Amino acid sequence: MFRKLIRWLFRDKLRVIAPVLSALLLAATMALWVSERTTTEVGYWACLEEPIAADGRDIVMSLFRVHAIKSDTHFVIEHGFREVPMIGDSTALSVGQIVSMGGVFRAHDKVVVESWRQHHHLRSTKVRYGILGVGLLFLLIPGWFRWGSAGLEERNWRPHG
Repeated sequence: MFRKLIRWLFRDKLRVIAPVLSALLLAATMALWVSERTTTEVGYWACLEEPIAADGRDIVMSLFRVHAIKSDTHFVIEHGFREVPMIGDSTALSVGQIVSMGGVFRAHDKVVVESWRQHHHLRSTKVRYGILGVGLLFLLIPGWFRWGSAGLEERNWRPHG
């Protein structure tokens, strides 16, 4: 079924507009995701909308970056340029480190009191390998397909002889 879809999408009549349609579909999907992420408040930012009602709520913050360390007990983490003030032991933290944390929202000073923490030491390495993998995929895809009389066709990689 996937081959039929690819052949239909990349047939000769659509050869010029298929990449444009694919890019528009990708852009529309990204725009929908971004609008959903920015309009639905979750975690700390949802607590800020009604702080008194959210007092004592457990919050989980995954893959946040340490933005600033203010003292041994106060630090700031961020995700998507939005900051979260935290209270907890900051002696093992460094600016730029990626962490996941859980804590309890405290309404009177609008901070999160840390209850647990997980360091993601290999996160930057994983991101680099992911970018490398996607780059290699884009470099190798043209070798798997060719333009033939029926439009986009798979290359025949069978050895001769």
